[in-house]
Amino acid sequence: MQDRRVQPSCRQRPKLEMRGFKVAQPHERALDALGLRKELGAFYTPPWMVEVILDHALEPVLDGLADPLTISVCDPACGAGVFLIGAARRIARRAGVSVGQAVDRCVLGVDLDPAALELARAMLCEAGAIQPQLCHTNGVAYPPVGIDVFIGNPPFRNVIERTSPSATRSNYPILGGTADLAFEFVAMASGHVKAGGRVGFVLPRAFLGATSSARLRASLHPRMIVLPTSARHFAGAAVFVALVVTGDKGSCLVAAGDSQGELQWREVKERDDNWWRLLHQMPPTAGGHRLDARFEVHTSLIAGEAYEIRDRIRENGNGMKLVTTGLIEPKDCLWGVQPCRFLGATYRKPTVDLGGISVALDRRVKRARRPKILVAGLSTRIEAFLDPKGETFGAVSTYTICHPEDDQLALEALLDHILSKEVTQRFRSELGASAMGGGSITLTKRFLQELSLPPAD
Repeated sequence: MQDRRVQPSCRQRPKLEMRGFKVAQPHERALDALGLRKELGAFYTPPWMVEVILDHALEPVLDGLADPLTISVCDPACGAGVFLIGAARRIARRAGVSVGQAVDRCVLGVDLDPAALELARAMLCEAGAIQPQLCHTNGVAYPPVGIDVFIGNPPFRNVIERTSPSATRSNYPILGGTADLAFEFVAMASGHVKAGGRVGFVLPRAFLGATSSARLRASLHPRMIVLPTSARHFAGAAVFVALVVTGDKGSCLVAAGDSQGELQWREVKERDDNWWRLLHQMPPTAGGHRLDARFEVHTSLIAGEAYEIRDRIRENGNGMKLVTTGLIEPKDCLWGVQPCRFLGATYRKPTVDLGGISVALDRRVKRARRPKILVAGLSTRIEAFLDPKGETFGAVSTYTICHPEDDQLALEALLDHILSKEVTQRFRSELGASAMGGGSITLTKRFLQELSLPPAD
């Protein structure tokens, strides 16, 4: 990998009094002032999360080594080095050497931020290191090699938050196009960790069930998953995370809580590529026919088509009623009852003039004019209503369900089923990893398609 070592050397640096998490805080404030913190994903890790990951990623690998000093540990987005110093202390304790010796021989830190690497160098030197291995480079572009344990808290940046497309996504075709940058770190580490090694990261909670990471999860074996129940662990950011350790085949220890002392562990032996569902002990969909065997499931509108209809929207005109996901309630539509937002504008009774439209959009309009169920794509529970006359047109983030023969009675029965407690429980258990701060969960087309129907009478 590219190795542009941060200078000056440790011997030329004065000692600093700050250690661990406290070292990172002034640097976080400086990045905030420059408007760079979110772009770099520089939100440093609470100490208890570091300890939990080291317990389950580093310690089991050390257990299998005759000489602890032969281990290689890497944090590919090390920031101020809290994971590095924590790992070095544990290795030193096992080997009966100084922390500085463990640093110089066993740990590697990589980061794109040279100022953060200076802080890491200062802390590692204070612990006695002479020449710590710190590389100023992009860890997902230039993967470290010969690593037994990857640990850390890689930067989170989803597709919407990025100022430019990922330059490294093509390196990891196992990921879907909407994958967070943090998922690339998982793919990199999993592909380069040595046999018998482990990977332990703080990740966006969505990783556990996201479609974009489904193929990657299917290739891995989770050995520990911790779900912090609060979104307030990182100063300046409200984000739900998961602590994840992967390794060789075996059962997975899971727990939830906001401190190491309150974690209540249980063992999960089942295999499920949806790790959120695995945590909630919800079995994969099984039983009767899949919904898409008897009904048609469609995305109501895609983003590009939304811009096509923007200039066709009229307030209480003669066209079809435009229904956003926020207007959908269980068995009810709030069109005309409460206002809605669409592409930055507010409407009370939005209608769409759909004459002279593109061929692709015309197909959606013809479908929308049929009897259908309109389903909200973002909600805390399943929300849907029946439109028997085909008067409404679903906006982006809604789904349209039709019957091949436009059987209204069949649609009514299906509506009762998808609004049932059983389906809502599955919705939360299977897709809840995507829940945002307010608890709203992103529904997927695949979830609807694969939903089991109750046995026919």
